[in-house]
Amino acid sequence: MSFSVRALAALLIFPIFMAGCATSGGSAEERTSLEKPFWQQDGAARREAVLHFDSLLRREPENATLYAGRARVYLELGAPDQAWRDVEQALKLDPDLAQAWVTRAAVALFTQPVGPVQATPSGPSMDGKVTAKDIELARKDLKHALDLAPESARAYAYLGKAARLAGEPEAALESLRTALDLDGDLVMAHVESARVYTQLGRWEEAAESYREAAALKPGDASLLQQAAQACWEAAEYGAARELLCRAAQIKPGDHFIFMSLALVEAADGEPEQALEYDAMARRKAALLNRPYRSPLIVSTPEPKSPSGEDDEPAEVEEVEPEVRPAFLPQSLEQQEQAQAAPEAQPVESRPERDLMAEAREALQGGKPALALALISKHFDSAEPLAGDYCLQSRTLAALNELDMAQEAAQKAIDADPDESCGYNNLGVLLARSDPQAALEVFDRGVERSPDRAPMRNERGKLHLLRKQFDQAEADFTACIEADPNTPVYRLHRAIARYQQGEYEAALEDADKFLLMSPNAAEGYRTRAAIHGKLGNTQQAAQDLESEQRLQGGE
Repeated sequence: MSFSVRALAALLIFPIFMAGCATSGGSAEERTSLEKPFWQQDGAARREAVLHFDSLLRREPENATLYAGRARVYLELGAPDQAWRDVEQALKLDPDLAQAWVTRAAVALFTQPVGPVQATPSGPSMDGKVTAKDIELARKDLKHALDLAPESARAYAYLGKAARLAGEPEAALESLRTALDLDGDLVMAHVESARVYTQLGRWEEAAESYREAAALKPGDASLLQQAAQACWEAAEYGAARELLCRAAQIKPGDHFIFMSLALVEAADGEPEQALEYDAMARRKAALLNRPYRSPLIVSTPEPKSPSGEDDEPAEVEEVEPEVRPAFLPQSLEQQEQAQAAPEAQPVESRPERDLMAEAREALQGGKPALALALISKHFDSAEPLAGDYCLQSRTLAALNELDMAQEAAQKAIDADPDESCGYNNLGVLLARSDPQAALEVFDRGVERSPDRAPMRNERGKLHLLRKQFDQAEADFTACIEADPNTPVYRLHRAIARYQQGEYEAALEDADKFLLMSPNAAEGYRTRAAIHGKLGNTQQAAQDLESEQRLQGGE
């Protein structure tokens, strides 16, 4: 279910693929009330910070502190390659800059996978795996940083991380305590402490450290989820529930949060709430076209059959299904296993089968025929929802049954006229043969749900194909306003602006896209084309080199 746009001339050939009704997780902006430097607030502010550093460095190209500052922000954005280049330049300009040595160590200890390797041959690996050599390099750099700045809390915090990764938890805690004595508001030190406590199975202390970090960054949903996980492991269900509810307010479309809430409620003896959250999580996963496995076990004990008096038939007592968590906190597993007796085990306990989740997995695994069979079985036993028809539509399209796929998409619209996935799927299918009809479908969908960025994105791509570049730009702008954390909308608007000759504005969008997706080859190809139009030949060449490296030299 895709089509391509060959939108840019000479240097740029950019394919755009239809994404069905999938939406991005993390569509909510991070929010915080902390009075911190603006680049420490959230992802969007960090990207703006890089552009600010770019502006300053154009005026002061020999300023080592600016390079070190930009390196730190790049690392926080998950771009260790750019961070490595900047920190090397900073140390070349000023070998005694302590913060640069700390950031270089941080790059060596970077543990977040970022996709294809972009590092220079002398740089650390960028595959999310830290080697003993990386740890040794980081410790050497941190020792040098502390010689230059003995009270650097960041240096001690990264020494703690290095010790944790080396399997030395006690040494890690000692360094992290020193870091927090120097700066009690250093979020990274609290998070690292929590990770060490987690390794040691000290769940209460891990939960407390995560809560300290979350208090310093109240708008970080990921931190709230980690804190909730630690509370769960400590069997502190009330605290876990409260943290997850806060995370859900920040990221209401994240089905993992609601799945965790279902698990917590089941463990805390609230079966109705558990089933309600489980249903919400399943629906959100369906709208995202994600597979879903329930964290609950629903079992039915054998009914009790009392003896009837005289010749009257015995009345069978109805037994409510039991709802239990599919697994227990690690802190309770051994205790529960020791206490469990054979007679206490349920008569028959197995997870309820989710045919639609199995169908999604089959479709994503390249088995559309199996997916269609599972969908049909589900339809035999349950009234289909709009999301079910949408999955059926995508499955039929994968089997090249396009007429039937369009019919299923129309059924999704009929089932819920306010849900965007039906319009999205039908528009995508019609775009192949009747772009005007596809636009009319998208228009109806946008009228119903104007804030659904994925649908606006699909309409914008169709406008690009029809060379209606101003209308495409308007749609992509609406996407960015509705969901500023999805990178591809920036790239699409860059293409629309490029086609209209708005090269400076296009460059700004391409820059922001690459800050959000530093390993996307198409971003470098797009920016190279823009630089070419602006006469920036050196920058264009560098971007093409990055594109080729990401594509394996092809």
